[in-house]
Amino acid sequence: MDIRWNIGEHREDDRIFDSLFEVDEWADAIAMEFLQGHRDGYITPDERVAWALCYFLARYDIMDNFKVHAAESRMDGRQVYKVWVTPIVG
Repeated sequence: MDIRWNIGEHREDDRIFDSLFEVDEWADAIAMEFLQGHRDGYITPDERVAWALCYFLARYDIMDNFKVHAAESRMDGRQVYKVWVTPIVG
């Protein structure tokens, strides 16, 4: 399965947010993009966004057919956090 990542789609994609309120609002909006089928994966330098996104994706009932994955990685010499979903087969 090819993951559709968010590379450069939003200027906020490369941002570390100032408050947990901003993190919550942003992660919820990104989760909606997953639910609408616009993306399968998200990369962020803000670990709080990755954590919140995992929470939102696991919470939504429609995601019962998908498994949520998360990982830390290095891209361009900096730490990033990846969240993606894959369909559950069977």
